[in-house]
Amino acid sequence: MNKEHEEYQVGEFSSAELEFLDYQGDNIETSKEQDDDFYELSSSIHTGVLLHIKLTEKLNNINPESASKNEVLNLILQINSTSESVNSLIKDVYHYSGVTNTFWLHCPLTTYRNYSQTLKSTYLTKHEGSTDLDFHKHEYLFFLKNTKKEKYNNTNHIHNSLKTKDLFLITEYYKVIDYETEELLQINNQRKLDFISNEIFDLGYIIQLAKTKKDVYINLIPVPETNDFEKLDETVLSKSQLPNFSLIERYEMLDQLGFIKKLHEITEVKKSKNKLLAITMNCSVDNARKLLDNTYKVKNRELNKARKVNSEEEVQGFFRRNDINI
Repeated sequence: MNKEHEEYQVGEFSSAELEFLDYQGDNIETSKEQDDDFYELSSSIHTGVLLHIKLTEKLNNINPESASKNEVLNLILQINSTSESVNSLIKDVYHYSGVTNTFWLHCPLTTYRNYSQTLKSTYLTKHEGSTDLDFHKHEYLFFLKNTKKEKYNNTNHIHNSLKTKDLFLITEYYKVIDYETEELLQINNQRKLDFISNEIFDLGYIIQLAKTKKDVYINLIPVPETNDFEKLDETVLSKSQLPNFSLIERYEMLDQLGFIKKLHEITEVKKSKNKLLAITMNCSVDNARKLLDNTYKVKNRELNKARKVNSEEEVQGFFRRNDINI
């Protein structure tokens, strides 16, 4: 590995931090087809996660009687700084994989859709006698069980069949992600579930979830030929068939429908507005207040901007698909 590549790989981590980590250079194996930039970003995250874990271990094992206050504070600052670097890099990889059509677990829905036919062909070849429906069930269950961050390192043998490896399966990055990153990844995961659910619906079935204490299963219920959904049992027409909009997206929908404007017209009492919105959106009064005050934001300005644009597009797309004219 050349010097320029190595300097890029370690990203924002100082030589002192790498010396503490006893960094010996890259140990991530890649295929010849692996994109260089994706490789470098993955390696930087891998380094950052190892550094974060080791710094945290050092803090947990520190002797309070012999350690100075400054030593403890410096360790905490280093841990926080490393966490911020890793989370920033993960967001970079998310956006990068969408622009370059690079596949990994948390790639945007657009990238996943581009690979879906290849993944399906691989599944049908590997599992003799399987159908398109079997493939979609397999994918739906995988992403459904991926809703908790400690499950992010679970492997999918169909995804692993791609020439470009998912380099994040070898690092415990989920231990370092913060709330902002977690929200981004969870919204993305839900969008894939919605996409797969629609694919299953197009094949003539509705998903019904069945849970046990240790696992979750899905049953497929045939869609009646009459398509009279009002006559379907409520347990069959589950919420999985509706878009799982985030709080921001639901607020955007109410805003585009004129509800927020109406809310400001019917009362000038701020507490009353907060309570009405909280009841309508089934959220806390505090979150309702932040939404109305435009303070329901994260620290990253670019992420706020992207989230606003994504929310508007999701809501407008829902309106178009359902022939709703505003």
